[in-house]
Amino acid sequence: MTTTQSPPADPQDWPIERWCGRLGWLRSRGASANDRRIRQCRRALAYWRLMGILSDQRDLLGADVTDTVQAVLHDAITCRRVPDRGQVAS
Repeated sequence: MTTTQSPPADPQDWPIERWCGRLGWLRSRGASANDRRIRQCRRALAYWRLMGILSDQRDLLGADVTDTVQAVLHDAITCRRVPDRGQVAS
């Protein structure tokens, strides 16, 4: 008998590979895109992609853009419109 561990609420509690594996496992068993477990995996993977981008670019970002980056992230998370590339957030 095997036991399965429920996924954590916080995406950073599992590495990206584990979230990828869970998504693949769910999809291989016919879970729909609207399934809450699929949505949870996709949110966690989005988190890890964003963290990877921020990590890769951190040396290029200065303190002068901290407020803008924070505002854009807040707007994205709260489902507001995020400025297109090239636009400056006000």
